[in-house]
Amino acid sequence: MPHSTQRKPDRRRERTHAAIVSAAERLFFEQGVARTTTDDIAALAGVSVGSIYAHFNDKHTLFVSLVDRAFSLNERYIVNRTWAVSPLKRLMNTGEAYLRFAEEETAAFYLTTMRVREPSESPAILGMEANMTERMGRIARQIGSDVAAAIEAGEIEPVPVETALMYLWGSWAGVISMHLRVDEFHAEHFNVRESLALGATVLTRGLGGTPPPSREPVARAA
Repeated sequence: MPHSTQRKPDRRRERTHAAIVSAAERLFFEQGVARTTTDDIAALAGVSVGSIYAHFNDKHTLFVSLVDRAFSLNERYIVNRTWAVSPLKRLMNTGEAYLRFAEEETAAFYLTTMRVREPSESPAILGMEANMTERMGRIARQIGSDVAAAIEAGEIEPVPVETALMYLWGSWAGVISMHLRVDEFHAEHFNVRESLALGATVLTRGLGGTPPPSREPVARAA
């Protein structure tokens, strides 16, 4: 019986790669790219610095690899929605998916929002910036398409699509970031979903549409 020519996976190399990626993701998340060194990553991963260079050209290449993975995860969450439902429901699903992405892949969530805080002429970093812009643009166009479809379906009042998109993306990111804080401004889990639902309610009424009921003026002290 002929032997298979397929190579067996190198388990040791895979474990080393996974350890490096895990350590780098944690350190980039906790202290940023500029303050993280390859020595730091090697120490946390329990490998030699040479092992890192056996897998990645340098720290920046490793960072770019993690950002690419983070965006792939983000897209997997965002794209995995029910297209059979109404455009408005898809928008609400997107907000929920973005929250789940942040909760389940917190380090990746931050990596999609990070920028390198140090000057760099690294081709890998420059290419990453262009790639991030392109991928974020695809997500934005998808959300904008749902906003336009919701307007056409009469589910929300006619508003500028770009304005609605900016409001949605900004409110999602802001509310979720509050949820992930570890200080006194941390938002509890139930408050996050209530806030996202409120955002959907505001959108259904139209941005800049019907104002909330007026309250009785508060009497000023004499």
